[in-house]
Amino acid sequence: MPADVAGQVAELSPVGSLFAAFLGFNPLRTLLGPSGVLHSLPKANVDTLTGHSVFPQLISGSLHDGLVLVFLTSAGMMIVGAVSSWWAGGRFLVEDEPR
Repeated sequence: MPADVAGQVAELSPVGSLFAAFLGFNPLRTLLGPSGVLHSLPKANVDTLTGHSVFPQLISGSLHDGLVLVFLTSAGMMIVGAVSSWWAGGRFLVEDEPR
């Protein structure tokens, strides 16, 4: 694959690519088709690039890292909330306004 085409594909929005993957769409055919790269490759390589395994494997590592970060952060916030609640004790500060 030419370096300029690879650079254009690499600069695309990761959110858009992830959303496309969740919809079951492999954006590599759409991204590489207009550049003519797919027409210059052997059919076996085109089938591999546009198949159901290459694109998911490309994004799976980054997606895993992001999910680990999100879940660890939410667990940390949950612990901070639980400790804050425990320190507050049994006090409830509710003001009843007369009607």
